[in-house]
Amino acid sequence: MTNPLIIKLGGVLLDSEEALARLFDALVTYRESYQRPLLIVHGGGCL
Repeated sequence: MTNPLIIKLGGVLLDSEEALARLFDALVTYRESYQRPLLIVHGGGCL
């Protein structure tokens, strides 16, 4: 089994719709090229 790519999100990124849209566009491109699982976690700060 392949280890997942773990992405920790928080801070300014979660406050910016544009930044989130760019991140998820990049993740879609990544998933089209690689079969490695993705795991997205919250950084633990305020929600």
